[in-house]
Amino acid sequence: MTPFVHARAADVDRQERPTVSVVLPVRNGAASIVPAMRSILAQSMGSLEVVVVDDGSTDETVARIVALDDPRVRVQAGGRRQGLAARLNEGLDAARGFLVARMDADDLAFPERFARQVAFLEQHPEVDLVGTRAIIHDETGHATGVFPGAPTHEVICATPWRGFRLCHPTWMGRREWFLRWRYREHGTSRCEDQELLLRSRLSSRFACLPDVLLAYRWDGLRPTKALPSRLSLLARQLETFAGERRWGLAAASVAAACGKVALDLASALGGRRIVHARFASTIDPGLEAAWRMLKRDTGAFEHAGTVHARPPEGAA
Repeated sequence: MTPFVHARAADVDRQERPTVSVVLPVRNGAASIVPAMRSILAQSMGSLEVVVVDDGSTDETVARIVALDDPRVRVQAGGRRQGLAARLNEGLDAARGFLVARMDADDLAFPERFARQVAFLEQHPEVDLVGTRAIIHDETGHATGVFPGAPTHEVICATPWRGFRLCHPTWMGRREWFLRWRYREHGTSRCEDQELLLRSRLSSRFACLPDVLLAYRWDGLRPTKALPSRLSLLARQLETFAGERRWGLAAASVAAACGKVALDLASALGGRRIVHARFASTIDPGLEAAWRMLKRDTGAFEHAGTVHARPPEGAA
């Protein structure tokens, strides 16, 4: 099927090259996509484009995005499902910005997110990829905690056998870095962002801003869905550490995976979803007020949807 590409401008090539390209992959995200898009289009910095890559949605996702009628938005829809990693690479190839930001269809960006990340990358040319902290909320919009951030590359990469504390929808990085490393399209079920960090960590520099600049939906993960992700990431860890001849890290990754699976099984036996205790932190009044304002301004949670979020990779 010939891909459907929508852009309001007649000739995208004539538009000024934006500073930031937001790559947003989506599948059946009609329930949450409009507030997510509003939060992007209302950013305090204006030099941006949004590249929405639809992965064969069967609901009204594409129609709702097109109805926003904003010249900064491009929608690419191929009509059939190809998978998240393939769609991310498609978005990277289509991106025209100097920098690339990640978002998912049920995220909300605080208004200063992109401006602060752009300023950081301009001030730190040695950094390839920067994330932020994120407020965690459930499907009703209730804030339940804050995703912890590790401030430096060394701290982010301190325990690669356990994962990387860099919440993937908060990422912003240099386009050439993304194009150099790209996403692995096979064997990375639900762990493509963690695998990318793992594979690139020795030749890259990561950072994380201390500010909470994104709202990330996290309702907890069904244990039956966690296992394939655990096993997929473990396979990539063993492959990577074996290639580096770092057998101690390979053994540590096996031990860490076994511990996580044991906790998953305990949750399954108890009929519970996996919810990480460290997210259940107190939300300070200033952040709570900012969260209420963001929900109001984007129209989020006016009608509760049924979209189930992916877990923050590296959370367990």
